Amino acid sequence: MPHVIVEYSANIEADVSPQRLLDDFHRAALATGISEPVGVRTRLERREFYKISDDGGDNAFVNIT
Repeated sequence: MPHVIVEYSANIEADVSPQRLLDDFHRAALATGISEPVGVRTRLERREFYKISDDGGDNAFVNIT
């Protein structure tokens, strides 16, 4: 039973909705055929506090585990 955990910086929500992010990654996980569709679990983890590289305010991230 694969779990797809998408961790992301809160500032990307200005460009993409969390629901769309979740739907797109879940669809992509299903398309791999790695498991029966009923076994795939996908969830988001929003990160409000983070530091990236030079600490620039426009930096953002998405991490998929």
